[in-house]
Amino acid sequence: MPEYDRLANIYDAWSAADPAAEPSRRYYVNLCSTERVPVVELGIGTGRIAIDIARLGIPVIGVDVSAGMGALCRRKFEEAGLQDRLQLLFSDVRDFELPEPTSLIIFPFRSIGHLLTHESKLALLQCVHRNLKPGGKFIFDHYILDEDWARGRHGIPQLMCRIPNQDGSSMLVWDVYHFDFSRQLMDCYITVDELDEAATLVRRTYRPLSFSWIRPEQVRDLLHQANFKVQAVYGDFDGGPLTDTSEQQIWVAERPTGS
Repeated sequence: MPEYDRLANIYDAWSAADPAAEPSRRYYVNLCSTERVPVVELGIGTGRIAIDIARLGIPVIGVDVSAGMGALCRRKFEEAGLQDRLQLLFSDVRDFELPEPTSLIIFPFRSIGHLLTHESKLALLQCVHRNLKPGGKFIFDHYILDEDWARGRHGIPQLMCRIPNQDGSSMLVWDVYHFDFSRQLMDCYITVDELDEAATLVRRTYRPLSFSWIRPEQVRDLLHQANFKVQAVYGDFDGGPLTDTSEQQIWVAERPTGS
């Protein structure tokens, strides 16, 4: 999506400021550690997770619509000497086609939220179903919105990270969230302040990003509509149960044999 072309140069530092970034990375790397066939990662982005999977000797097929993010991903793999373990497909995740059906597709770091409607999410699930072998698994996660927290954060800037440059200049990255609770949508206004070596503001840019959230019962209904079987659902990245107080939802969905 074009929003991510504008985020490519700050994405790794910005995403690392999210408390779920490291637990989710560990979860997916551990999950894939026993695979010996290509792992397909939707929304591969800059390869933040995929490169650690590739370091285990596992080939990765990455699907992403952002050329800017893909270029950074390819560069990371080349710098690590792992370019032979990466295949990039530039495609919308609702309409990709693998060379052949696979046994594992992952969609990490709540990326399903970039699809803003239930219809778009269903189209994703139907496309994944087509690209999985019978018995193959689709594993993805999303947060569970705490509405009280969100109402307290509505419209309030939060400093996410500082990105230093070698010449002494730096960038400050801020997030401001505006929530539409009735539609389960959020507009995130990412502000990037570019500072010179004396910490004087040189330029300020805004990089808007739209996002949605989805409740567990809605996920379960969409999986049913797309002919998936729910094999497991967890409430954290350590495999704990999904409860009323869970902050995460991690879904393990299977394409049933014969479907």
